[in-house]
Amino acid sequence: MREKFYIEGHKPKTSLEDENTLIIGQDEGYQTLEEATRKAREYFENKKELGLTVIYREDPFGVKKGIKLIFKNNEGELEESCLQG
Repeated sequence: MREKFYIEGHKPKTSLEDENTLIIGQDEGYQTLEEATRKAREYFENKKELGLTVIYREDPFGVKKGIKLIFKNNEGELEESCLQG
């Protein structure tokens, strides 16, 4: 079985009590990291409240492992950060 890449999208926290920031949940898996990255970047165009996306893999036990973050910097431009070494 080939692993797939998944995307979660979060809005920025507005207060310390704001724990539920998820606005894009799991829809479908993507075959490649590049495909998932492209889709995550598209979400920023369509959802103005989006502040951060996480691209991850999920193991057979349901444990998520983050692979890449895509976020808006202070100037509103998208930046990427790899989470794996």
